[in-house]
Amino acid sequence: MDSIIESSTQEQPVDFDQVQIDDVQSPVYEDGYVGRCDASLFDDFKYGNKRQKRSAKSLASLTESIKKNGIIQPVVARPHATDPNRLELLAGFGRRDIAIALNLDVPFLLRVVDDQRAYEIHLAENLDREDLGIVDQARAASEFMSLYQGDYAATADRLNMSVTKLRERLELNRCSNKVLDALSEDKIRAAHAIILSPFPITRQDLTLDKIINEQWSVKELRERAGKALIPLSFAKFDTQPCSECEHNSIHQQGLFDNVDAKAKCGSNTCFRQKQAEWLQDTKAMAAEQYGTVLFLSESHPDDRNHVTTEQVGFEQMQICNTCESKIAVMDDSWTNEGKISTNQCVDKPCYTDCLHEQHPELAPAVEETDEQATDSEAVDTTDVAPTTPKKGASKKAKVSAKGIEVHEKVLRVAATNHFKDSGHFSAAVAFASLASTVGYTIDDAQSGAFNSLLNYALEHLTIHQIQTETANVANYMLDGSSMSCHGTSVEKILIKALQIEHANEQLIEEAQRPDAVKQAVYHAWTVTEENLSIYTIDQLKAVGDEIGIKAHMEDADKGSYNKLLKTGKKAIIKEFISIGSTISHNAPLNYLALAGV
Repeated sequence: MDSIIESSTQEQPVDFDQVQIDDVQSPVYEDGYVGRCDASLFDDFKYGNKRQKRSAKSLASLTESIKKNGIIQPVVARPHATDPNRLELLAGFGRRDIAIALNLDVPFLLRVVDDQRAYEIHLAENLDREDLGIVDQARAASEFMSLYQGDYAATADRLNMSVTKLRERLELNRCSNKVLDALSEDKIRAAHAIILSPFPITRQDLTLDKIINEQWSVKELRERAGKALIPLSFAKFDTQPCSECEHNSIHQQGLFDNVDAKAKCGSNTCFRQKQAEWLQDTKAMAAEQYGTVLFLSESHPDDRNHVTTEQVGFEQMQICNTCESKIAVMDDSWTNEGKISTNQCVDKPCYTDCLHEQHPELAPAVEETDEQATDSEAVDTTDVAPTTPKKGASKKAKVSAKGIEVHEKVLRVAATNHFKDSGHFSAAVAFASLASTVGYTIDDAQSGAFNSLLNYALEHLTIHQIQTETANVANYMLDGSSMSCHGTSVEKILIKALQIEHANEQLIEEAQRPDAVKQAVYHAWTVTEENLSIYTIDQLKAVGDEIGIKAHMEDADKGSYNKLLKTGKKAIIKEFISIGSTISHNAPLNYLALAGV
């Protein structure tokens, strides 16, 4: 687990009667601290244990090693959320459990991390092992593909493998359990499993028996698979061109009319290529509706949750509907290609927190016990009954990088319009520019950097206290001539300044009070193709409601809004632009949230 153990100090025994983890003066609280404590003081990770079961041989070997040498590699834990005398275990469940059985203390690495990082550390335990087999690699590939929302480059980098190798591992997730077991037990090679993966589960299992009993080589299996006849009735693509194809078995029967259910394709390669092209086209169309779409082979059901209003409440569901972590999953298994599952949340920490906020009875009970359970089960929400929505602290929706980029571009315009005649801002810019250039610092400012000094001036100084006004410096910055200042994006600087002025009305003139900031932010966002194209159809549905287009359409023709949403993304955007140019509209909530108004 070298990737997790990023920093450490000399290992020290910890007396929890004397040292509390939440004491900020204690070395135990510091990220990267290495200590030792009783094994019973570790609570399981609150999101469950994703560790696959160890084989009996592996468990026996680990136990024998610990008996002989003790625990050499520290487990990974973080401060407990509610009990300063306990730790939350992120990685090292097997070592902890063996230590409990042998009555041993456990060395630990303390990580002070948030839930998302803690979840990544927990998943990484399955990766950083010498005995990580190819089936475990395939499982890990789907875990991180879900976590990184289908980003092949990021997943491949995290797993330290090429994108080609990653695709091969994901292909194995289409294999039957019987095939994967045979692969784990070295009864077949990975190439055998990959060749079998596109076929139906029953066909895979029957062929597997022949591979093992008759000792088929990879070459022999590939040749046999290439000769397999595939019923054209299984095709999702248009089979009309197949009626004249020489590989259509119906010609061998002396029939020359159109393809029917009895026709079979004798070109395995051609059939699968056309099926794959159809599937990719279908996935692309689904992405317009739902945003990120992963294939079933790329996202295991255990790595996501079906999110509903009953589970998280009405208000939170409205937020979830615009979140990047809510994806769709498309089946790519044999004969089920194209079937789609929507409302799939791949942010398990966030989902679990939302679920427990709405259903406190499902949250794990905090109990003081001498021994910890060896296995942790994920929260089962299958039979959660509908309840009256509860009012609680809502989680914020994640916005895509492209969405943030577009919003920041609009907010740059808002900031320019708002600040262009502001004497307070001009003076602050002049002060910050001069101070950062000459290296002048203020004790109360975070640093001597331009943006830090500008924030300090805006937040703490009146126009009369700033003294120096250099309007030319401010105008140079506001008119877009400068794209960065001392290495910091001007967009970032202006948006932060906008947020500060909105929150500190006592330091600014009447004309620049928060209402004026809000108006500038609202007026800067317009109904354009660039601003709307960052949204999926599902998100456009919410945006249309937020900016007033839904109300306008429903007032004129009840039901017309829902009809529009069925016409496709391009048509929706075109109609939004048309209506937006004729009515007074609001701005999307996630855009306003970025502006802090």
